Amino acid sequence: MSEKLAKVIQIAQMAEDAEEIIIMTDAFKARGKLFKDKSKAIEGVVTLTDATICPHFEACECKTSVNTQHEWLNIFEENIIAFTVIKK
Repeated sequence: MSEKLAKVIQIAQMAEDAEEIIIMTDAFKARGKLFKDKSKAIEGVVTLTDATICPHFEACECKTSVNTQHEWLNIFEENIIAFTVIKK
């Protein structure tokens, strides 16, 4: 597991009652549950489960008709520009 992914997981675990995470890239915003199993983590990849993708994060609340749903979503770490943890 890379240092960057370990930090994302650590921050997500510090946020008590956190259910989901939003990850932003240059092209989209993804919202889902962070896959935290360190023994199955892939180097350089952040995995979300039950993920929703919005094509343009600055104008989207992830509730429009252009969203796509994914059971598993893998994002290469170098594409992440920001993230936030969503509490219950």
